[in-house]
Amino acid sequence: MGPFVSCTTKKPNYSKVVNNRLETYWTETSYDGTRMTKGAEACGDPDAEDARDIGYLTYKYVWMGFVINIDEGYMADNPNSEAGLMQVFGFYQPDGVDKYSSWTAMLDYKKGNITWTDRRNLSTKTFGLVYEDFPKGQDVNVIVHVVLSGNSKGMVEIWMDGVLKYSRYNINIGMGLFDDDDIQISPDSYTELKIGQYDYKNDGSDDESYDGTEWFDGYLEGEERIVRYDNISWYNGEDGYDIVDPSEEDTIPACGMPQVYEIANTFTAQSEKFEYSFDVTTTGTVNNGVVGLSGDSTADNFNDLAALVQFADDGVIKARNGDVYEAISALTWESEKSYHILMTVDVANKTYDVSVTPENGSAITIATDYSFRSDWVETATLDRAIVKTANCPLSVSNFSMTPLEETTRLFTAENMPVMENSIVEYFTLTGDRATSTTQGLLIVRSHAQGLSKVKSYLMVNP
Repeated sequence: MGPFVSCTTKKPNYSKVVNNRLETYWTETSYDGTRMTKGAEACGDPDAEDARDIGYLTYKYVWMGFVINIDEGYMADNPNSEAGLMQVFGFYQPDGVDKYSSWTAMLDYKKGNITWTDRRNLSTKTFGLVYEDFPKGQDVNVIVHVVLSGNSKGMVEIWMDGVLKYSRYNINIGMGLFDDDDIQISPDSYTELKIGQYDYKNDGSDDESYDGTEWFDGYLEGEERIVRYDNISWYNGEDGYDIVDPSEEDTIPACGMPQVYEIANTFTAQSEKFEYSFDVTTTGTVNNGVVGLSGDSTADNFNDLAALVQFADDGVIKARNGDVYEAISALTWESEKSYHILMTVDVANKTYDVSVTPENGSAITIATDYSFRSDWVETATLDRAIVKTANCPLSVSNFSMTPLEETTRLFTAENMPVMENSIVEYFTLTGDRATSTTQGLLIVRSHAQGLSKVKSYLMVNP
């Protein structure tokens, strides 16, 4: 997916790479009335340095190519339903105020057919049939071409397996304002692209929602929907057919395929302090490659990662501190080199330290008492390492986890355990000595690795 990530998606729904394809999954049981539970989609990466300059945003020309494979079981028991499969998504935000923020055009699956819907701003929709009785369980190459216009000079062209299946010309299409050259006026008006399922709930306002006896709401209780995509290309120039043509063979980078939320290692769930170490070997140019710790078994987004080490595209190894990547000491990474990473993590306080030892070098501290990612979707424990890269992969190995929790618990009057035939009494501590009027005071001293001495006191019968 390159610089694109799961968006408008809430678990258990997902949009992630499975078997080297983008798999989108949606289930009716997830729906809670919100927009987030209608989607299993992918958008431009919000962590990109400049989200407006990575090719998925446009003011005039839209080209999108992809392979689509609709699962055999998709709407099998719900043939009268409909859902979006890709969107041209428009914005009009005068003076930063979100006036329009919705789809401009959408490729739909509707009653077994592929259809197209578009509009100018939020005005009347125009519908068109693209592919009748669309096949399930097989790959179909799709190219969508749209020219945005507010002056009746727009167009739509859609090819399936190289055949022009649908076209309209001299139309108005797009959100917001256009200038004298019929281009959306930046920064208030612009257009993005989205891929994946938009499982909207039909409101019964058009004939397509009528099944012959009643208005159908679009969902079947407990149903699941899966759609897979491959060879996804987005282009915002004038002539892009050959650029986005999904029938062209993939060119795998010489350094290998990127990793998309790949589970690198799992370990015993930790809820307190622990050390976690591993080795990272870089391959080629790594663009915003990260290794992050998570407690989510289905981690598929940056905000599922609590503590992250980044091999940034500016050549510096950094750690996430709240909402930014930074480093106490600037350590530059090199291609085809190995780095030993040591993370000291405090789950309860949501902080961590990071030191990095370069190949044949000395340990360098890049993070001390850094905060977990500010938008982390919190879990009670951390139990896995996740790798996410935008270009060349990171080779991660030699994992080790060491708990740093006390071997005995520090008891107070409030949490002192009561055992059968025991006497529990409050006590005072002065220096290294505990005093009590009760005989049989047992003093237990213990050390936690790397921490200050901890003293625990438990009183029992003599």
